[in-house]
Amino acid sequence: MAHALPLTPFSSLSISAYQSHSQFSHSHASHHSLGYSIPQFKSQPHKINKKPMVLVHSMKSEGHMPDVVTYNIHIDRLCKRGEIKRAMELLHSMKSKGHEPNVVTYNILIGGLCKHGDIEKAMVLVHSMKSEGHKPDVVTYNILIDGQCKHGEIERATELLHSMKSEGHEPNVVTYNILIDGLGKHGDIESAMVLLHSMKSEGLEPNIMTYKSLLDGQCKHGEIERAMELLHSMKSEGHEPDVVTYNILMDHLCKHGDIEKAMVLVHSMKSEGHMPDVVTCNILIDGLCKNGEIEKVKELVHSMIPEWYEPNAVTYSNLIVNLCNNGETAKAKELLYSVISSMILKVKA
Repeated sequence: MAHALPLTPFSSLSISAYQSHSQFSHSHASHHSLGYSIPQFKSQPHKINKKPMVLVHSMKSEGHMPDVVTYNIHIDRLCKRGEIKRAMELLHSMKSKGHEPNVVTYNILIGGLCKHGDIEKAMVLVHSMKSEGHKPDVVTYNILIDGQCKHGEIERATELLHSMKSEGHEPNVVTYNILIDGLGKHGDIESAMVLLHSMKSEGLEPNIMTYKSLLDGQCKHGEIERAMELLHSMKSEGHEPDVVTYNILMDHLCKHGDIEKAMVLVHSMKSEGHMPDVVTCNILIDGLCKNGEIEKVKELVHSMIPEWYEPNAVTYSNLIVNLCNNGETAKAKELLYSVISSMILKVKA
């Protein structure tokens, strides 16, 4: 008698997985975990690298009947490898063999299509799933909105927000974060701020990612003062900025030659218990060098940075390049010899 593989049942990874939203390093392209997770095989590791269709046939020959979770795993793997055509073929194959795809199956494929820039096919697939009686969920819409934003279709992304609401799907914090980030990147700061107020009025609490997107958008479009006001606002509402938040602001302040304000932010973050990192230091070194304040750079390298962390190759190479660009080749050589000597002493010790 055929028996099912001991895989995680779908019921255990539907609601909880959909509601979990992990937060990325400060790379806006990865700000949003769109909501689903696919279990990985813990057993039979020798079969992991087989082609999905070969593995499915192999399972059948051994008396194991693949289920929707098995298909989802392989469709997900194909999408991650960029083999969207084969992933779609696997969808048709599972249907022809009587295995009904679920919303996770479609979300994986829609995500794969959006990631590879085929937004129109993703929209067609949404219509297909609807016609087959599968209702899109908030994750489906988050994926579509994210895809539209990443390809500059902000108006269509906003229309999707209205569509999901009209179909009875409540947007979540991730939905708003995606749109706010997209609007900010395209310079529509006013609309991004309107969305911030909308999500609050709907009872959704903005998180650190919401504010980072807004701050980055404001800074990139020259609204430094408004960004500083927003920083104070987020603090007053109980949202503690992290090092990345401060780095966003310092980077733009330094690029606009306002080194003093950037240094004030350094002291603020330290007083709040956040130590500057290598990115902070590179931002300050770059800003000071471009401003011609070489003595302050030396003070930063010899006095302040060692208190924060041990300078690394990135710190020194950034400093040497900036010194050379400012005609300070002698000081660059001096620093290089100093670093080499320091490294030799450490090795001998």
